[in-house]
Formats: sequence, C-alpha cells, structure tokens
Amino acid sequence: MPKSLHYSIRKSEKSFFRECSTYNELMLIFKALDESNNDIVLSTHTNADPDGIGAIFGLFNLFSYFYPEKKIFFGINSLSRFSSQILSSLELEEHLTKNSIESNNFKLNLDRNKYYDLIICDTHNYSNIQLLETDLLLKVQNVFIIDHHLETEHSTQDISKYSFSSNTAEHKYVCNNYKASSEIVLQLMYMLDHDLRSDYLKVLIIGILTDSRRLMLADAPLFKLLAFWLEKQDDFSISSLFEELDNDYSKSEKIARLKGAQRVIIRQIQDYIICFTNISSYEASTAKALILIGADITCAIAETKKETRISLRGKMNALNVLSLHLGELAGKIASKFADATGSGHKGAAGINIPGIHRWQDIRKELEIIILEEINEKLSKIQGKKTRNE
Repeated sequence: MPKSLHYSIRKSEKSFFRECSTYNELMLIFKALDESNNDIVLSTHTNADPDGIGAIFGLFNLFSYFYPEKKIFFGINSLSRFSSQILSSLELEEHLTKNSIESNNFKLNLDRNKYYDLIICDTHNYSNIQLLETDLLLKVQNVFIIDHHLETEHSTQDISKYSFSSNTAEHKYVCNNYKASSEIVLQLMYMLDHDLRSDYLKVLIIGILTDSRRLMLADAPLFKLLAFWLEKQDDFSISSLFEELDNDYSKSEKIARLKGAQRVIIRQIQDYIICFTNISSYEASTAKALILIGADITCAIAETKKETRISLRGKMNALNVLSLHLGELAGKIASKFADATGSGHKGAAGINIPGIHRWQDIRKELEIIILEEINEKLSKIQGKKTRNE
C-alpha cells in the first residue's frame, strides 16, 4: 500500500505547536496529493529568498519519501544573491540543478499526454511565479499554495486570469500566524516524525531565521519547534547558522544601499520618522538599511523596465504603538494602482505595480497614503487617551 501523507498526518499523535484556523485546508492539499498520480513541480516566487528555498527543499525531502513513484522537480526562475550563497555554502546547488525542470527534458514531457501538480510556496500571488509564463500552464492539473503572508484583496489573483487547463483545481493554505513558510514545513515534519537530512534542516532553519528577523519576531510556538529540531541533531548549532547570515553584501548591493540613503526624503509626524527613497534594485535591502540608521518606517521604490517594486519596512515598537500592519498597508496601496499587488508581514511588505511609471509620481502617491494612514492611527490613539481621562 502506498504511503499516505494525509492519513499519516491525521493519525499523528503530535499536534501543531501553532494553532491556525485554516488547518483543514492544509489537510485537503495532502488528501488531493495522495489521490493524484501526477508528478510534482515545486516552485516559489521570483528572486527566491531563503524562506521560499527552505520550504521547497523541505517539501522535496518529504514528498520523495511519501511519493517515491512520482518524479519531483524544482521550478525556480531565479535566486536571490543570499539564497545562492546559502545553497553554495551548504553544497546544495548541484542538488537543485540536478532536479530542476531545465535539467530533466521537461519541455519534451510537456509535449506528451502528461499533467503535473504545481506546489507554490511563500507566495499566493501568481504574478510572482514566472514559471507560469511557460507552456507548463497548460499541463497543470492541481495548483497548491502554501504561504504565511497576509492575504488581502490585492495580494491574490483569480486563477481564471491564467490559461491553465480547463480542469485545473486550486487548493490554498495561507496562514499568516506563521513567521515563515519554512516553519509550516518544519512543523509538518515534526508531526510525522520525519527524518530530515542535516543540510535540509539547515536551509529550513535559515529560512525561518531570515523571515523572523533573526528571531526578533519569534514567539513561544516557534522557539518550541526550533528547540525540538536542534536537540534532535548534533551536526550544527544555532550560532553556526547565524554566521551563515553574516555573509558580506555584494558591491552592487552596498552601492544601492548608499544611494538609497543619499536620496532619502524624510517626513516626520510627531516622534515618528518616515523615509522615502528610490533605487534601481535591492529595494528590500535598502529599506532595511534605512531602519538601521534611524527611520521608524521606510519606503524604497525600485523602477524596472517591466514594473515598479516597492518595499516597506518598519520598527516593531513603532508599528505596535500605531497598531499598523505593513502587509495591510501594502494591500491598500496596491488598490490605488491598476493590476498592482501588495502583501506581506506586519514589519515588512512589498508592492508590485506593472508597467513603467515615474518614481516621483509613485513616491508622491505613496507619501499621501502612508502619512494619512499614520495620522489616522495617531488620531485614534489620541481619541482613546481623551476618553480615558
């Protein structure tokens, strides 16, 4: 009898460290995978970060055990510089290449009467998956999404907008209680008592460390999960993984961060400093750098020939006082631009606006929206103080 992932999870004597209202949706994903005879393609967003990479590497390991009869491929368009460094350091680059769709005559398979199940991790926005611009679109029978980012009206796109085959089904598990998509995968492996290779465990934990801001956003459920896995092995320590995170920035990234600081426009509302800047790339890194040198909330705008990308970052103490969630703010910003998408976490979010725009016009619009939002939050705080006096 084939191994059943859905059955194994249901019969597990362990429970999730973290409660999530959409747990049943995750079970439906694995039930559908058990019932499917299709091979599997694992994908994540363009310019894949360590969390997206960690999640799909973990699922590769898990599915290879439960579905030995299926072929499993990586379908990744591009890696972030940091992800490339991590995979190189852990000697996993060859494994990624060997099992990628490009290395397995994938285009030849598309010409045959064969369908695939596509699993997308760390994003629920189809426009972030460049793989969907290929002929694979017509051969996908099931789309499974596993993500931890806040789902907003402007972070998702209807599957009907894409030219999937007429019988393609969509299954989603989006739970923003988690600090990282890699945490979801590591949680599954804990429940299943699944043995995990040391290098795979490393890449999963590094994914968690990066998305939790080096555990600054971690809570009790995440610490319990990490403690379980770290106690289970003696090949590495958490401090050695932090050393992996300390790789120096590339020359081009350093220049982008410096240019971002040089071009910054500063706005101040009461005690809060809000910074806006523009660069051609590394917008997320630049937004983080501005936080480190004193800003409370930052907005970095990057123009490309195809789109405008915006990265938002904020200090958690400021966001908590203001009751401001940058993922929600990103969704609100996206609603002001045609076909734009926006989502993210409380302290970090992004917006993608298709087409060519003048960054000056975008910045003015962003300034209005963000400053109005902060003023509104401050007014509510003042109103509460007045009522309590």
